[in-house]
Amino acid sequence: MAVMKRFYEEVGIIAFGNGFGVVLDDHPVKTPAKSDLVVPTRSLAYLICDEWQAQGVIINAESMPTMQLATTAIDQTPKNRELVVENLVSYASTDLLCYRAEEPAALKERQHQVWQPILDWVESNFDAPLVVTSGIMPMEQPQSSMGIFNKILSQRDDFFLTGLSVVTASCGSLALALALAEDEVDVESCIAASQLDEIFQIEQWGEDEDVTARLAGLAHEIRNAARFLGLIDP
Repeated sequence: MAVMKRFYEEVGIIAFGNGFGVVLDDHPVKTPAKSDLVVPTRSLAYLICDEWQAQGVIINAESMPTMQLATTAIDQTPKNRELVVENLVSYASTDLLCYRAEEPAALKERQHQVWQPILDWVESNFDAPLVVTSGIMPMEQPQSSMGIFNKILSQRDDFFLTGLSVVTASCGSLALALALAEDEVDVESCIAASQLDEIFQIEQWGEDEDVTARLAGLAHEIRNAARFLGLIDP
C-alpha cells in the first residue's frame, strides 16, 4: 500500500444533505469508492474529524477506526446487505453463549451467571429463544428465532449493521452484540463476557503472551465499534 503523507492543515465538519461530512482544508472527504463521506450525526462526524486531526506527517489508516467503519457502512454494507444479515444470523446459530462447559464446575457456574441473563434478555426482548447445550458439538437453534433475527436485522440501517458486525465477530455472539447495541450491557461487561473462557483459563494457568495479545486486539475492536454504534443515532 502506498504511503500517504498529510496534505492538509485544517479539519472541520459541515452539514451535508441529511447528515454531516468532514472537510480537509474545505475539501469534503470522500470514501475509497469516491462516495461522499456523510454520517448520520454531528457527534460521529466530530469523532472522524478528530481522527484526521490526530494524523502526523504520514497518514495511518489503521489509527482511524471510526473512519474505516463509516466508509464500510457507505461503500460495502449497502451492496451486501443480505450477506451481512445472513452472516450475523449465522453467529446466532452457533452463539458462544449457548455452548457451556461440562466441567470444571466453577467455569460452568460462571458461564451461567454471566451468559444466561443475556440469553434471557434476548428471548424477552425479541421473542427469540436460543437453546443452551454442554460441550462443543453443533446444535440446531429454533428456526423461528433465526427468522426473527433475520427480520429485525434487515430493518436496521447500514451504519448499525456495520458496527454490529464487528462486535458480533469479535465476541463470537450475536446475542451479546445485540445486548451491547441496545445498552443492555456496557462495553467492558461485553468484553468480559466474550472472553470469559479465556480469562478463566488465565486465572488457572497464568498468562500466555499470544492469547493476551489476541484478547487485547479483540477488546480494541469491540470498544471502537461500540463507540461507533453509540454515535449513529441522532
